[in-house]
Amino acid sequence: MRRKLLILALAMSILLNVSLMLYLFDLKIKDTRPIAIVNNEGISRESFYKKLEQRYGNEVIKDLIAEKLIVQEGKRRHISVPKRVIDSEIKSITRFYSSESDFRKSLKARFMTIDDVRTQVRLQLLAEQLVSVPQPTDQELRAFYDTSKNNLLKGINYEKDRSKVLELYYLEKRKYLVPELIRQLMSKAKIKQNLPE
Repeated sequence: MRRKLLILALAMSILLNVSLMLYLFDLKIKDTRPIAIVNNEGISRESFYKKLEQRYGNEVIKDLIAEKLIVQEGKRRHISVPKRVIDSEIKSITRFYSSESDFRKSLKARFMTIDDVRTQVRLQLLAEQLVSVPQPTDQELRAFYDTSKNNLLKGINYEKDRSKVLELYYLEKRKYLVPELIRQLMSKAKIKQNLPE
């Protein structure tokens, strides 16, 4: 359950940034009206987009580069995520909403589509497959449980729910390994950014 929430939160965050920038860029081309009018003086769309780019541009570019590197590494290693796995993950995410309609409304409010979520889930699952977490020893798993039982594993009994403890152990380890993988991929990649001046 926490894994699905983390995936959804990550997907929403990345897609919100990227979707907002692309949506606004599309508007930038089509719409020349002022973005706002204050006491009969317009605020140009150009100044609005420049401010957005200054504030979020580097973050969005880093996200897009990381996504591209994950996909490239998956291809290099011949790793893919089957559609049925992606669909299953999305189905489990939608269970956090009272209805399919509420889920779609939530996406629309974030300028997202189900295809955007599908893309992010695929990226997240691919990234998780690219990092390998070794099987923990009984002592490592027990130590993880003991340090996490008051927060992450609250209400989970080690003996009864060992498989859930193990799942959360892997999730926590991947949370640190995926960014490390991205750093390694970035350090090896030839990246040229063509940012506007």
